[in-house]
Amino acid sequence: MGFHMANGRSPRRANTPDDKLTFKTVIGAFTSLPRVLRLIWNIQPFQTVALGILYIAQGFLPALTALTSAALIYSVTVAIEARGQHGT
Repeated sequence: MGFHMANGRSPRRANTPDDKLTFKTVIGAFTSLPRVLRLIWNIQPFQTVALGILYIAQGFLPALTALTSAALIYSVTVAIEARGQHGT
């Protein structure tokens, strides 16, 4: 016997065919975005701006991590080469 909700229907499964990501579903999600942003702005404008800035900063973090890693690898490579050249 399976689980049924109060209305008598079984809960919707996560990977049903109507859950596919299509162009139509993406456009449908973005059509309500202006209304949602307006609602959030009307409730808390400062937090809306702060959250936007944090999301933008979060987008740059992977690039900064890659640049930091590249600089570290370059420094280690230079140090290894310098040790071999100067005999220290």
